[in-house]
Amino acid sequence: MRDRELILFGALTIAVGLAVPSPQILSQEPGLQGSKVYSSPQAVFDAFREARKRGDWKTLFPCMTVEFRDDQTFEAFFSCSMRSSTPEVRALYAKFGVRPAAIQADYHKQYKAKHGIDIPERLSERRKVEPSEEPKQTLNAGTPSASEATAAPAGAPDPWAAVPPTDADILRRVVCAAVKDREGFCAAVERMIGRPPTPIGELGQLKVDGDTAVGHAKTTIYHLGSQPGKGSQKVGQEVNVTFRFRKQNGKWLIESKE
Repeated sequence: MRDRELILFGALTIAVGLAVPSPQILSQEPGLQGSKVYSSPQAVFDAFREARKRGDWKTLFPCMTVEFRDDQTFEAFFSCSMRSSTPEVRALYAKFGVRPAAIQADYHKQYKAKHGIDIPERLSERRKVEPSEEPKQTLNAGTPSASEATAAPAGAPDPWAAVPPTDADILRRVVCAAVKDREGFCAAVERMIGRPPTPIGELGQLKVDGDTAVGHAKTTIYHLGSQPGKGSQKVGQEVNVTFRFRKQNGKWLIESKE
């Protein structure tokens, strides 16, 4: 997920310029207190699997731990960020009260509090450098090489100091906090994409250890492959998915899917 977080931060920066109205935010994510109690990892897996097949997020979300719901919310927002300039995404953001500019501002605020670095100030210093004086950037570190760098005056901040690396934990936290109706948001993103989830097979190799458990299920992933004389073709590959479970407050939930 680290690569996705880095890409998302870049996409978020672009999306800030695509302002959407500030609508009334929908209701908070349900507390899920009245959700069904699953007495075993197998029971919650079966409910998750069938709900996923139907696109039934009202059943799907209560099958997950809070952390896994955060994962799904972040993935949904990432999918939107890859299409942030489209009318569909902008309408979806408006409907659910998701404002990229507010997310970015919150990220910058929390980043400064944690790391002591003001990202907007750092970027402003870089923009003050004349284009003709702008040194070439290396692909790896994002900073000029020693031979290319222009020395800053003594005591002045270095405008070509590297923009600090993305803090994945903060980015994830501010994105998830910005989406109030997570269940509805994830369902809406799935409908917008229009691609049904890949079916998951039966749960196997289940091992229970106290309040945790792990099991595996098969699914098929698809990619484009080419063969001589046949051009590009959709090729399926069967893979194992690892499910981790946790028992919380007397009920089993899905903790992660890898």
